[in-house]
Amino acid sequence: MSFGYKHGLPDDADLVFDVRFLPNPHFVPEFRALDGTRSSRCKYIRSFPQTQEFINRISDLLIYLLPHYIREGKSY
Repeated sequence: MSFGYKHGLPDDADLVFDVRFLPNPHFVPEFRALDGTRSSRCKYIRSFPQTQEFINRISDLLIYLLPHYIREGKSY
């Protein structure tokens, strides 16, 4: 879920990752009007090495955390 910090964190967010360090396609004219599900916008974001490194690191974190959350009854 994407959100704006000026509106505060989403009420139902359990985990929030700040990705403002990644290149923002909103500031690229050909991507500005597209939503995040468009493949061209996704390819743009994923073309940066820091994006893949972030995905790998977050994936490792979630692989570690999820079994612990489930064991504590936090399976949603």
